[in-house]
Amino acid sequence: MSAAIRNASKTAQRAKPADGIAAKLARIGILRDEDFVLHLPLRYEDHTRITPLAALRAGTTAQAEGVVMHTDIQYRPRRQLVCLLAGDTATARTVCFNPMEVPLPQGGSQVMFLGLWYLDKLVRTPAGWRISERVEESCYRHNVPEHVRAALL
Repeated sequence: MSAAIRNASKTAQRAKPADGIAAKLARIGILRDEDFVLHLPLRYEDHTRITPLAALRAGTTAQAEGVVMHTDIQYRPRRQLVCLLAGDTATARTVCFNPMEVPLPQGGSQVMFLGLWYLDKLVRTPAGWRISERVEESCYRHNVPEHVRAALL
């Protein structure tokens, strides 16, 4: 038997890398392309159904929607985030980090950073939560060129 025929038969006997992956997928029930679409992870939780706050029960897993009125870190005995939920209105404070490169009058450019808070009042509507009022509050400016600083005042 020639060396070329022996090498060809050895190559045919070796497992292809895809064979190992196919075996692993088969163990979890994925045999066809269509099975990828229908496969749910082991710890899958359905977040498409919203449960009203009043219908929540201790010990069950559910997706709920509420307004966070107050938060607090409590130790009982471990550190926990405790939230107070209520009503059809809410307030939100969102940070906006805004890096930008600005041209300089003498040529070239400079990177500067602006930070601000969006202070929003929210209201629940039949179409979902909407911003009813927004106030911008500046919180920091870093490396702002003089010609831009004058425009920000």
